[in-house]
Amino acid sequence: MRRTDLAEIAYNKAIKHYEKTFISNDSKFFLAEIYLNLGHMHSYNGNNNKSIECYNKSLQVCPRFTLPFQNKIMNLSYIFDELQDKMYILNQHKLINKIYEKGNGMFKFDISFFNSKKINIGIISGDFMDHPVSYFISPLLKNYNNDEFTITCYSECIINTKLYNDNIIFKLIKNMSNKQIAKIVYDDKIHILLDLSGHTAFNRLDVFALKPSPIQITYIGYPYSTGLNEMDYRITDKTCDNEEVSQKFYTEKLLYLENSFLCYDPNVTTMNNPVTKQFKLEITPTPYLTNRYITIGCFNRVNKITDNVIKLFNELMLKFSSIRFVFKTKALINKSVQKTFLNKFNSSVRSRITILDCTISHNEHLLTYNQIDLAIDTFPYSGTTTSCEALFMGVPVFSLYDSEFYFHAQNVTCSILKSSDLQKYIFNNKQELFDRLKSINNETDDFWYNLKNNTKNKFLSGKVCDQKEYIKNIQNLFKQTFEKTRLNYT
Repeated sequence: MRRTDLAEIAYNKAIKHYEKTFISNDSKFFLAEIYLNLGHMHSYNGNNNKSIECYNKSLQVCPRFTLPFQNKIMNLSYIFDELQDKMYILNQHKLINKIYEKGNGMFKFDISFFNSKKINIGIISGDFMDHPVSYFISPLLKNYNNDEFTITCYSECIINTKLYNDNIIFKLIKNMSNKQIAKIVYDDKIHILLDLSGHTAFNRLDVFALKPSPIQITYIGYPYSTGLNEMDYRITDKTCDNEEVSQKFYTEKLLYLENSFLCYDPNVTTMNNPVTKQFKLEITPTPYLTNRYITIGCFNRVNKITDNVIKLFNELMLKFSSIRFVFKTKALINKSVQKTFLNKFNSSVRSRITILDCTISHNEHLLTYNQIDLAIDTFPYSGTTTSCEALFMGVPVFSLYDSEFYFHAQNVTCSILKSSDLQKYIFNNKQELFDRLKSINNETDDFWYNLKNNTKNKFLSGKVCDQKEYIKNIQNLFKQTFEKTRLNYT
């Protein structure tokens, strides 16, 4: 019901009376779970610091409780720009090694393990379908070369991999122990084991900690290092990360993919839903032509819209009286959360802010991009799927580039823009953004009339949507990494 205000009252009552619980035999663990859920609630409402505070309280009660630890380090990515010590986030991630059971040589590899006609790739995830990750793993699953690779999907949920590719091997791992899954992976002789979740929901990093595969790679689903000693590599690109600066922020060795590390498949939404195939995603002319003012959208989740982001948006509206803002995110359905959010803006600009209601279907959501002219990305945690959807619907996305720390989470949209020949929407500081918006505000009707089609066409013809080029690059990366590892066993 999104009534997080009522939920908070209930959680606080539960904390006060947790010892009287009748739903758990372990009242201390029950208290840790309450703090965990309270942390989720604050994160959902966009209060990252309060959520981290609750996760810490959960860990004080149960120090080895994995869920609050992983949610805490995930939320640190939202406040990276506020951290005085930029190594703090990595040092926190490294603590995962004290929580997970280690393999300690449980699985042995020698040259015979690599004697295979094909390279065996295993993918562990709970996010193959109905998740943002599915947009970006789909090109690999649909287009890999079956003569050179076998792919096995180890999934936390039942999926129909035939929608991707008839050759994919599917194995359900839900409710299996880490050792059970690790033995299956090892017996399958998986040469390269991919993690698509990092520290997000349904991850099985506990399996990777046992090291059942000689090459373990984290990819797509998490914006930072796993911190896990047994994770060998992380796939990125040279826009998101920097070869000279970035390595110190990761326990994994960085592998740089040509162009963007992402490949977007806009057709994923219709793969498993015949109804949406009949739905027309018609792009309408940009609303500026009717309104005569610029409407800027931000459809990112509210905990990405930090106080520093709001400060920038607020400054924009104070500087440009012709600018309006539109927000669309689930948490703002709650009137109490919405009020707190709006009160962070100067009272003189609040009348120029619209908050859209949530849509039922994904395609209806995409059509709401017709209500905005431009989008401005969040920082220090940028959009990924949100940015791709905006560009797919013809809406340019301005994004702030971090060229000091090369914080991966902040630079993802910049990578998407650069690989789509839309780098003019990348800005390095707020003055560059102000200057660009001032210039756009003076553009002719001809510019506005062609803006959406030009943006969509560049995006679809760019490297981020070039599945053929992407498959060539990532398969080469897999082959090079496999060969390098194989030589170590000769």
